Amino acid sequence: MSHTILIIIFSVLLLAGSISVLFFIFPSLPVMFLIALTYGFIDHFQHLSKIDLIILGLIAIVGEFLDYFSGIYGAKLGGATRDAIILGIIGLIIGLITFPPFGSVIGLFLGIFIAEIVHFRDFKKALKSAGGGLLGALTGMIIKIILAILFLVLFIVFALK
Repeated sequence: MSHTILIIIFSVLLLAGSISVLFFIFPSLPVMFLIALTYGFIDHFQHLSKIDLIILGLIAIVGEFLDYFSGIYGAKLGGATRDAIILGIIGLIIGLITFPPFGSVIGLFLGIFIAEIVHFRDFKKALKSAGGGLLGALTGMIIKIILAILFLVLFIVFALK
């Protein structure tokens, strides 16, 4: 199989991985890394060096880390209590299972909001804390989309050298 066809096939797979960032169920960046690694094995690492794979791996790790912790960090900045953050994480998991792909964000918001309402009985504080969690989660998603596109572009650059 020619090198160009191989790059096209794997770029299309990585493009699908980039689009899957929008679906919170799918760990898109680690899967994209596995796709790049598979390309390396098929190509006998003639075009992807260890340094290239380390760079792509770091992008995948940073993207997943930001994805999972940005909502929690946003809630903390919004003034959420520890208990509200824990309930937000539980809501995130329940939402992810019951209403994919956007249930995780809704669950995070509702979990934090309900915990803050029950604890403080202050609608404004609860909304601020839950809104911080929502804003953090959306920011994390935008950053993850940017990192997925960067991953795809770097893969193509590395594979073409």
